[in-house]
Amino acid sequence: MIDFDADYARQCVTLDDTNLQGQFVRYTPDLYFWGAKLAGVKQTESLAKMQRDVVAADLDATGRDALAGDKKPTEGMVAAWVTRHPAMQEAEKALLDAVFETERVKAVYDALRAKRDMLVGLGAQHRAEMQHEPSIKMEF
Repeated sequence: MIDFDADYARQCVTLDDTNLQGQFVRYTPDLYFWGAKLAGVKQTESLAKMQRDVVAADLDATGRDALAGDKKPTEGMVAAWVTRHPAMQEAEKALLDAVFETERVKAVYDALRAKRDMLVGLGAQHRAEMQHEPSIKMEF
């Protein structure tokens, strides 16, 4: 598990339209932070996949030997033996944990990218409002 601060993540993706300047200043460092974190968890996920594949290959050969008897074991028998093996279950769990971390960080990163679009839109709206003379409409 990585260090994931849910409160900090929430602060990063929250949009405060009363402080657009502060939001623009904060955006780039937040995007970098979560982009770097995303790269790290993707690497961890890839390593977990590689480890799972190595465990599966090792257990395949061990399973064939363990199941060998009068008859050659079927592919299904070997696959079932590998799936039930504690080492394989541990490798699968490690991979699931890594995928979860990747998806969680990716959600923050994607929300930050959406925040950029909102900031651009709010900034344009703010500039447009500043160009007009303030007026009061009176109806009779």
